[in-house]
Amino acid sequence: VGFVLGFVWSTIYPFKVAPVNGLRLQWQIQYSISLLLMLLGSLTIQRTPYLSSTIAAAVGVLMCTYPLPSMHQAYKEKNPNLMGSAVMNFAMFATCFAWVIHSSWLVEYDIFVLVANGSGVLVQGGALVLRFIIVRRKRLAQGENSELSALTPLL
Repeated sequence: VGFVLGFVWSTIYPFKVAPVNGLRLQWQIQYSISLLLMLLGSLTIQRTPYLSSTIAAAVGVLMCTYPLPSMHQAYKEKNPNLMGSAVMNFAMFATCFAWVIHSSWLVEYDIFVLVANGSGVLVQGGALVLRFIIVRRKRLAQGENSELSALTPLL
């Protein structure tokens, strides 16, 4: 259930970033591909478990890296909310990090889980750093503006 809900979320997420009309076709294509992948994965799990694991890893990469398409736009527009909430980015980072440790050679090596969640750690960590940079630059710009406005009467 969590897998299906997460995948639906990652296909619906672009609606938050761009106009609905502009993404209607893209969403329909993504959703069709996701349903096809889930069907293919469920049909091959008994005969070819590696194919099912590969499909699950590919879907996991898509789910864990959802802010990636909007990171450039967030930086350009100085709007970190385009990458989702800070709480959501941190929760995904922490969850992916825990799965990376679990799937590493330290606990139980699983390359499929490691790849999917490793990409999540990189992208979600990048989103948190980018969020910090954007907020810091906004605060610095506001500080400069308030200093200039305070000096304006003296000039």
